[in-house]
Amino acid sequence: MEVFFDFGLFELLAAIGLAALSRTIYSRKLVGILFLIASAIAPAILLVIVSVPTQRWIAGICVATTLVNVAVVAAVLQTGHVPQLTLPRLMQRRETSAVKAGDEDPAMGRNLSRTVRYSETR
Repeated sequence: MEVFFDFGLFELLAAIGLAALSRTIYSRKLVGILFLIASAIAPAILLVIVSVPTQRWIAGICVATTLVNVAVVAAVLQTGHVPQLTLPRLMQRRETSAVKAGDEDPAMGRNLSRTVRYSETR
């Protein structure tokens, strides 16, 4: 049972703060490159200093995921623009897909506007 009844509010605030801090860091090229190098070296050092085979496998997995992250962040640093994550709203996506469908009836599989026009011409 959780000691504090904040329902994850502090964790959410910490994640928002970390996202704002990382956006600030990676918006500047020199600071971003330094943090990128530090984040790549740390798992590599772990891979060297571990003694147990299980720890070596865990450190190897950390190195692999770090290299993927380094590649993505380096590509963003080259463009000079740090994109902002936007989450689409479910209702807006449904409305736009309905408009793009062109008045199609999904149950009948045909275009209703053509059916109505055809029946009006008879």
